[in-house]
Amino acid sequence: MGTQSSDEKPGLLDGVRVIVLSHYLAGPHCTRLLADMGAEVIKVENPGVGDPERLVEIDDDGFSDTFIRYNAGKKSLAVDIRKPEGLAITRELIRRSHVVIENRRPGSIADLGLGYQELQKLNPSIVMCSISGYGQSGPFAQRGAYAGIIQSWAGFTGLFRGADGAPKIMPMSLADINAGIHATAAICAALFHCQRTGKGQFIDISMFDCMVSIIDRPLTRHLAHGKWKGRDFAGYGLLTEPYKCGDSYIHISLVSPADWGRITKAMGRPDLGQDPRFQTEEQRLQHAGHLRPILAEWFESLGSAEKVIEVLDGAGVPVSLVATMKDVIKNPQFLARQLAVEIEEPFGTTNVIGSPFKFSDTEATVRGAAPALGQHTREILEGVVGYDDSRINQLKERGIIGT
Repeated sequence: MGTQSSDEKPGLLDGVRVIVLSHYLAGPHCTRLLADMGAEVIKVENPGVGDPERLVEIDDDGFSDTFIRYNAGKKSLAVDIRKPEGLAITRELIRRSHVVIENRRPGSIADLGLGYQELQKLNPSIVMCSISGYGQSGPFAQRGAYAGIIQSWAGFTGLFRGADGAPKIMPMSLADINAGIHATAAICAALFHCQRTGKGQFIDISMFDCMVSIIDRPLTRHLAHGKWKGRDFAGYGLLTEPYKCGDSYIHISLVSPADWGRITKAMGRPDLGQDPRFQTEEQRLQHAGHLRPILAEWFESLGSAEKVIEVLDGAGVPVSLVATMKDVIKNPQFLARQLAVEIEEPFGTTNVIGSPFKFSDTEATVRGAAPALGQHTREILEGVVGYDDSRINQLKERGIIGT
């Protein structure tokens, strides 16, 4: 496993200051990616309360693994933006920054005096990204949104059905994570545009839009032809469902003619390669009820998932273990790519997911621990905003800030 980077190692976004007015997953995932690439990410939180994610799945050590994962390498400024002095601090900080990110319900950030039109007057080069469930416009704009709700409205949940035909909810917040990734790309593009023109930009990221955008053939075919041609067979699920091998399951892909030829050769079954029922993918799907038992019997004869993978991988057939999380973190590919990074937190050492970005001349990696609430308040107010100790102490006494 890798270790966290020192602050001295360069990142692509060194010198970029990001102000975060977001919570839960979409905004924090985006800003964790930006922090990994070297941006100074300042998380603005309410004194005494902080991001609600701090309280999600708290372990015996008193900390939330989820919060640590999405906030490693950031700074925490505890300030009450609902009070005039707190709002003034936030506005002054934005005036000296490059990016602002928020993921509140459309319009609510403007009601606080931090809308894009106001911020543009303070800082014409500011890039502001708003992440919301359905975007800033449209009939759903003011609806509440969580990942499962968005995934269902976007048609994603309906693509996954059990043997009884009932849709299955994905047990992870893909809509949040996906929106965060899209926001990261849009912000980097807007920063490049700003470098060329000196002008900032408002970015409207919708979780719904982003989920729709990653649905490939099902939606593409419906838009073009009104149905999902070649995939509406009951046999598709039957043939591609994982196969049990010993105590585990494997998944195979027989999309191309070459893959079909390779597996029949590996099985020692040239007759299957010549069988007119199985010549094309469409025919294999139509006759999945006949083909699946043949494949399943052969897999079972090999004794284990490991042996099946060894044989098929050696034959050039795309195959994978249906991995558990324990399998994933032991996978030599996972380890080789340093997808787990060791960091030091107040309670001791822990591991978080590392950066998926690999650059030739710069580094994207975890750049520090997740911050305690208000850990960097004094540092930011002194070093960035320019307040002295007396003013900071007065603000703390009045409950405007937390340190």
